[in-house]
Amino acid sequence: MKEQELYRVVEKFLRRNFGCFHVTKKPTGTKHGLIDVVGLRQSSGRYGGSAEVIAVEVKATAGRFLNSAGQALGYSVMADRCYLAVGGKTLNEEIRELAAQLNIGLIRVNATRCEILLTSPQYRPVRTQKLELIRKLRFVECVMCGTLRPRDEMMNSEEGAIHVAAQKAQGFRYRLTGKNQSGNERRYLCHDCALRWLSESNSNGLNFTRWI
Repeated sequence: MKEQELYRVVEKFLRRNFGCFHVTKKPTGTKHGLIDVVGLRQSSGRYGGSAEVIAVEVKATAGRFLNSAGQALGYSVMADRCYLAVGGKTLNEEIRELAAQLNIGLIRVNATRCEILLTSPQYRPVRTQKLELIRKLRFVECVMCGTLRPRDEMMNSEEGAIHVAAQKAQGFRYRLTGKNQSGNERRYLCHDCALRWLSESNSNGLNFTRWI
């Protein structure tokens, strides 16, 4: 099979087995490189949640394996987990040992299914690179709860106050300002946190109706 034909198989696998709520169907990335398939997933719990970016480099065969593995490992600067998905019926022990030595995840993929041979470790991506990749996927991270929300649901601070965004079931986008700020750093507050903040401010007699 051609490499591009395996993207959809990997996409379905990320949704089903990793619980990704959003997966790309074509190579996506930043100016530093494009990733064949990218998945976003998030978990929540009593003491907070987390959002993960899963990057998968897809190859039709195991030829030039070290080059392919190097690509997958390179994505660790902007992804939390990195996999190399290789087509073919068998991947020998030597290939597995190389993947383990490079500390990347390994997936065997064919026309209908995927199988994890090695689980990816959890990396520590460069935060700015991770957020840039997330933004390329048209999502942003809430500064309060850390969840990922669609970028399109964010109201610009120039268009209205935080209470307006809360009333319209939207998030809130603003720029950092101040002596040491360039004014180009963007921050986002999801709708749920905007409602919570507004509720707390009203109960404590504070006025955030024109907060920017």
